[in-house]
Amino acid sequence: CTATTSIEKNLFEKEYEIYPNPFSDEIFVENLLGDEHFIIYDFLGQNITDGKCSGTIKIAQTNSGIYYLTILNNTNQTTFKLIKR
Repeated sequence: CTATTSIEKNLFEKEYEIYPNPFSDEIFVENLLGDEHFIIYDFLGQNITDGKCSGTIKIAQTNSGIYYLTILNNTNQTTFKLIKR
């Protein structure tokens, strides 16, 4: 028997699922734990919108192009590349 380390524990956690990508006006985030916040940046690094992550993020008033979604919780942050049609 070996003790479980924090690295091994992370292998069993589900990763966030982001869809659709490319998107039109909104994206959906699955496998949230409940304490996440999000920030969406454009390709220049400017903050487009942010808030509490509840599963649906509306990004309707932006131009087509590349955006970055960062999801933050108490211990980690994960960034995803998004493409808006």
